[in-house]
Amino acid sequence: MITANQIITVFNTRTDKEKRREVFIPTNIFGVSFYELDSSKFTGGVRSEEITCKIRIPFGSRIEAERTYLPESQYKTLTEEDALFYWTLQKGSYILLASTAATAWRTGTYDLGQPVTKEELTALCHEVRYTGSLITVIEYADNTQRGSQAVRHWRIGGK
Repeated sequence: MITANQIITVFNTRTDKEKRREVFIPTNIFGVSFYELDSSKFTGGVRSEEITCKIRIPFGSRIEAERTYLPESQYKTLTEEDALFYWTLQKGSYILLASTAATAWRTGTYDLGQPVTKEELTALCHEVRYTGSLITVIEYADNTQRGSQAVRHWRIGGK
């Protein structure tokens, strides 16, 4: 049995057309399972270590502000205003694993209730002493089209 009791914040990548910079739109997702795997290998006499993770988002998970999932190709076509009502999975986007919803983190300088740059996200994590990893999405799968409600999910592989 998979325990789905984690909170994650997915940061979807967008390009701010005015600033011409990459920004990230945060979405909190509740009731997620998280599994971390540490591995090592020897290649050419050199030992290397790698930490990867698997995240499973059950189809019935609670999504912040009841945002709707859209495939990445459709999400890219949205206007900046419309993108705030949806979420997606994308390679290269970021995920925070936290005990509280990251968009509730507000300090004098940063507010995760708004789109942020990578620099702002990194600075905020440092400021609030976030000790977890900033996970980069390297793969994902939408497994919500088949099966019963109990087995439908989104799967994310990250580093």
